[in-house]
Amino acid sequence: MAFPVSRVVVEYLYGRAGGSMTRSRLITSPTNLAHPMARSETAVLAYLRKRHPGLEITILSLDFTDASGKSVR
Repeated sequence: MAFPVSRVVVEYLYGRAGGSMTRSRLITSPTNLAHPMARSETAVLAYLRKRHPGLEITILSLDFTDASGKSVR
């Protein structure tokens, strides 16, 4: 039985190409993604690009969790 995703947890770097990068961790609801049912790095990357327009983004870790905090894949 699959449980619904209730949180997206992502650690990533963002900054100007060739410049210094800032490390960040974001915990958000999947409803913030363009396609809330999508469980993909591509969907999360698109969301992060909207948060940091014009900056390079590198995802370091990505996890989709249920309400109890367990990974859902």
